[in-house]
Amino acid sequence: MSFPSTKFLAVKPNEMAGLDLGHGSEIDVSLIQLYRLKSFRIYREDYLNSLGRLLKRHRVCASINSWYEGVVTSTSILGSIRGPGRIYLYHWPNGELKTLVKRENIVLVDDSYWLRFYPFLISTQSGAHTEYSINEDFFKCTSMARKGPIEIITHNNHFGHFLYDNLPLLAGVSPINIGECYGLEYGYKSGIKELLHLLKLKNINNADTFSIMPSGSYYASNYMIEASDVVEYFSTSPVINSFLLMRQFRKIRLASANISTSHHSCSSRVFLCRNGIDDTRIANRSSLIQLVTERYGFSCINPTGLSEWELLLTLHQADIILCEAGSSTVVASVYSKDTAKLVCLVPERLFLKPTHDMILSGIPYHLIYPQKMNFFTGQTIIPNHTQTSDIVYYDLDGLSALIEHFT
Repeated sequence: MSFPSTKFLAVKPNEMAGLDLGHGSEIDVSLIQLYRLKSFRIYREDYLNSLGRLLKRHRVCASINSWYEGVVTSTSILGSIRGPGRIYLYHWPNGELKTLVKRENIVLVDDSYWLRFYPFLISTQSGAHTEYSINEDFFKCTSMARKGPIEIITHNNHFGHFLYDNLPLLAGVSPINIGECYGLEYGYKSGIKELLHLLKLKNINNADTFSIMPSGSYYASNYMIEASDVVEYFSTSPVINSFLLMRQFRKIRLASANISTSHHSCSSRVFLCRNGIDDTRIANRSSLIQLVTERYGFSCINPTGLSEWELLLTLHQADIILCEAGSSTVVASVYSKDTAKLVCLVPERLFLKPTHDMILSGIPYHLIYPQKMNFFTGQTIIPNHTQTSDIVYYDLDGLSALIEHFT
């Protein structure tokens, strides 16, 4: 196994089917054409129709409509890529993990937007393509010798991203094409560990994971690991992630129906809200909470105070779920039952004037299930460079009308 160059091209999932690996390549790409499944075709039609109606109702900006057109025309391929590779583990200044895997001269990325922010990457234009080179002085080098492939469980150790980006692909591809794998362990966040246990995808213990970081090094260092066999998964459309999550969590919710929820605070109406006044993004938070609890009987739930299993048991009982933009919307979308109605509180300018590509890249996380999603927009009082973090005022009369529409 040798890596003669630090240069690579960024390859997106929709480019994998036509990728020319060249003679003698050790990379193996496996593809599943989901459109052959009747159940997927039916689900895709429902998803796209619901998404189109939702976006039309909110008169979204041209860039979001362009994203929607891309979803409509996207292929329906689920796949894996495996073979020898270098795994680069880099920590942002805030400690958040980012993972890149370089195989020969390619790196698989969902969105090349973020590559510009890696300080160890140098980009140059090569014809119609952007070529990148890696400054490996940023990394400590180690190696991995292990029977069986090393599986990338999560690319950035962020719970919301894991739930939408990684988990459905682990459930959809790994058992079919890969067989036994070893998760790459680098200190998964507790919610990620819980879901892996809950869905029985990987048993996170010494037998099934391979730790590559010395104790105490999590926030201190960046690592470059040479692996003889490393596996990643990809999909070419958000419809695929939605479809796989629906199938996986429908099974979990059916299993949970036989479990007593007497020790949980279950309600048919739930507001997933942050606890502290410094954590909320709602300018009129107190008035909003008073309205939904006293007039409409909502229970306020702080998702960080529950285990993933407790949160799933709570949300799958709810008929209406109110949530703020961000990870709460991802969780509410995935954990709620198919017939639930979701109301996501979002800044109006998020749909009308998204400021840059990073904001657009976050739109799919709020549209996992457009079939049950409703947006309630508010006016920004204190803007934030990340628009989902604006401090926003919400019209309570309008919110009352929307809630009463569902009752």
